[in-house]
Amino acid sequence: MIKIENAFLLDIALGYPFGKVWFPSDFPEVTIEEIPNTFLLKGKQLAGIKRLVEQNDSTIARSIEGLMNRADAFLAMPPISVTQKKDLHEGTTLNDYCSLAKYWWPNLDTKNGLPYIRRDGEVNPDCYNQKYDLNRLDRFSEATLILGLAGFITEKKVYLNKAMSLIKTWLIDSDTRQTPHFRFAQIVPGRDAERATGLIEARRLIYVCESIQLLKHANAVSEQDEKALVEWFRELLTWMLESQQGQKALKQKNNIGFWVDLQCLIYANFCGERNKANKLIKDFLLPRIEDQVDVDGKLKRELTRAMPYDYAAFTLMALAGLSTSSEHNEIKLDEYSSEEGRNFQNAFKWFNAAVHNNDLQEPSLSLARFTILQQELAQLREEILQLESQLIGEQTQLNAEADLDDEVRSRLTERLERAEKENGRLRAELNNIYRSMMSAAFHYRGTDFIFEEQAKRLKELNRVRNKDKEINIKLKEELDQLQNDYFKTLKDLQSQKQENTSLQTQKEELKLELENQMLLNKELMKRITTTLSNRVERTENLLANLTKQLESKKQSNREKLKAFEQKEKNLLDLNKKIKTLTRDKDRYKRLFKEAAQSKTWRYTSPLRKVLDNVKGRS
Repeated sequence: MIKIENAFLLDIALGYPFGKVWFPSDFPEVTIEEIPNTFLLKGKQLAGIKRLVEQNDSTIARSIEGLMNRADAFLAMPPISVTQKKDLHEGTTLNDYCSLAKYWWPNLDTKNGLPYIRRDGEVNPDCYNQKYDLNRLDRFSEATLILGLAGFITEKKVYLNKAMSLIKTWLIDSDTRQTPHFRFAQIVPGRDAERATGLIEARRLIYVCESIQLLKHANAVSEQDEKALVEWFRELLTWMLESQQGQKALKQKNNIGFWVDLQCLIYANFCGERNKANKLIKDFLLPRIEDQVDVDGKLKRELTRAMPYDYAAFTLMALAGLSTSSEHNEIKLDEYSSEEGRNFQNAFKWFNAAVHNNDLQEPSLSLARFTILQQELAQLREEILQLESQLIGEQTQLNAEADLDDEVRSRLTERLERAEKENGRLRAELNNIYRSMMSAAFHYRGTDFIFEEQAKRLKELNRVRNKDKEINIKLKEELDQLQNDYFKTLKDLQSQKQENTSLQTQKEELKLELENQMLLNKELMKRITTTLSNRVERTENLLANLTKQLESKKQSNREKLKAFEQKEKNLLDLNKKIKTLTRDKDRYKRLFKEAAQSKTWRYTSPLRKVLDNVKGRS
């Protein structure tokens, strides 16, 4: 889930879907020419925000600064493509989108873990592995939307050009473009069936359409590129409507059905096929509302899930998107109601009432949990960004060090795989924290009080955070220096190996026994990088034997032995320093966590009682 969806979910949980209430009465009036033809975001509001920015309005400055900071971070991001995955699933090509079903896990009752089994509500961190495309699609859709918004509001070409470059890589360029289908989305190892539920992941492309609309308004899309993009989304829409997977997804009786409706509606409007969009609303969306929304607005099919309120909010987000995007069509969902009164407004009112009427015994517990989760969320985001940068750096380093021996390359590969697993684990934890944040928001709607409390703690938190950042920067610099020294030592060892090989070729007149000793010496040198603990003793024994047989080289070999001993000592010192730095880092993390949690968890009443209370009232 990309970050803008988390903002939409929080708005829905607090009672304000898609930013309908915060705009002041004196919000700037804009002309039709200034309004972008967006499908989800309010084009008139975006144009008004742009006007406020041009007027240097202080009320919007902080938000725009945050947007530009996010956009600046994406400027350095390399191009993203489905062709960057490591392994291919059976039957796929590099250009096919491929992902792992989130709630499916290895079967512990079988030796090979197949077939995978379902655990509803539990995210398998392997779905964020680099051999799948979900993580790349997340970053692509989020980056293009943020850059498109920043480019539209600030009119800076650097944002517009970067967004268009990412879009061309993923959707247009023949070597890197995704094939316009999601046939292999959310695969389940050990099960051959192609899954209709995988189309839920394609929803990220609706935000790409939003970005393209903003870029078109800013004249950043060429006529040729626009035709190519329309053709790509037309092929995707055709596949979703005519393929077996797409037709099955359109028949889904839960949130997936609404999300597929939203995608088809936006893609049809994006391609200029308004008649098809109107038909989609009549044939699929309106019957789905009749079937899934109760007369009093209750979303009955979502209440049987493991985390019903999460899924209900997720469904309402799709309905809110449908309500906004249907403004381009004949039937406006915001105005529609069946004869029995089934409509989007009732669904939202039911959900809002269920949240609002939940009188907590200890509301401060929800506030405390919400505050802590915000801090953990920020920390996890930072760690994930650092891990992703580290993954890219180590991948580049691994490619650059292709001439190293097999043992060094193997160790670097293992480090890279461990980093990927840690990245997947953090993303799974991030997903769970998002869910917990939603639960906290459901039980405490006092956003003004939250912001007031946050403002009181902001100064102290910033001080601690800045101090931690300084420590982390110093630690990173020292670790980088240690890493540079490590690889410099490896290069020196390689040079020494080459010298030994040259020495062996010059001593062809020696006896077979001397040649065998030289081979042992060369083999010993190869093991230096992995057997540091016993290298000195073996080197001394080998040099002692060589001294007896090569008296003319006695002084030279002794000097080399001393050099090796010095490097051995340097490497041991480096390892000790790394361990010391690691312990310090863990200690600082622990101290920071204890400080963050010292006051907020004094309440012991479990949150589960509150959730049970919500279910009982609904």
